[in-house]
Amino acid sequence: MKNALFILLIITSIFSSCKKYEDDGFISLRTAKARLTGTWKAQKAYDKEGKDVSSSFTSTNYQVKFDKDGKFTVSATVFLFNLVATGKWEFVESKQSIKITMDPNQFNLENSTWRIKKLHGGELHVTSADGEIHFTEVK
Repeated sequence: MKNALFILLIITSIFSSCKKYEDDGFISLRTAKARLTGTWKAQKAYDKEGKDVSSSFTSTNYQVKFDKDGKFTVSATVFLFNLVATGKWEFVESKQSIKITMDPNQFNLENSTWRIKKLHGGELHVTSADGEIHFTEVK
């Protein structure tokens, strides 16, 4: 009985340490880069005071794309115009954050760092100095 309890305790501690981000699921066998690579559509957004500003993102079909080679693309539709800006991305802070460096002359978009809260089950939740955005993966 002691051995079974000891083994259960060890297994629990191993799997709980596999959880990478604050709001992640229990475990993922895919790397953070493999989970992040792809296109993500904004579903919910909150400003830095916590006010729901989702409609600003959902009404413009705000999407971001992370390529496996470090290329970053953001797109939105504003007044029937599809705006696209590009840059580069990289993991920082032991893969806890994503650093985004925009290419020059990209609609005045600034470089930023997004702290990852969740990257699991087709969901990406990030926070920045501007607030929080929840994305779902576009299949």
